Amino acid sequence: MKRRTFIRDRTGEGYVDVAISMIIIFVIVAGIFSLFPIYTTYQSLNAAARQVAHVVEVCGQADAATLALAIGQDSLISPDDIVVETDWHNASAKKIQLKTPFTVTVSKQMLIPILRPVSGAPIGFQIRISASASGISEVYWKE
Repeated sequence: MKRRTFIRDRTGEGYVDVAISMIIIFVIVAGIFSLFPIYTTYQSLNAAARQVAHVVEVCGQADAATLALAIGQDSLISPDDIVVETDWHNASAKKIQLKTPFTVTVSKQMLIPILRPVSGAPIGFQIRISASASGISEVYWKE
């Protein structure tokens, strides 16, 4: 008789449901935390692209010195690549004529870790994150 009541007794059934629910919640939270650096990197690249576009607008050129000035030391992120697409007034000096539109694209390679061993480099895959900003030159270049 005792054996039948033990099989029919379902008082501990809720603990299993709670344990499975907690495991699922922890996996979702861990996934969000692993993807958060991608979001912050993208936001920093957007800010860097806007900053570079503003400096190129004011200076009217996109040479290496101007781009280095735009990124500067106080930047949150240093992009791997900066590309300026426009119709150049002087392509060798990278000068942009007044009211000429341009687009600045900054990009960065980032590692998404899958496994972090105690000793050694993390194992994961590389993704390329890029952001762009547009602007119009504010400088008139005489010939």
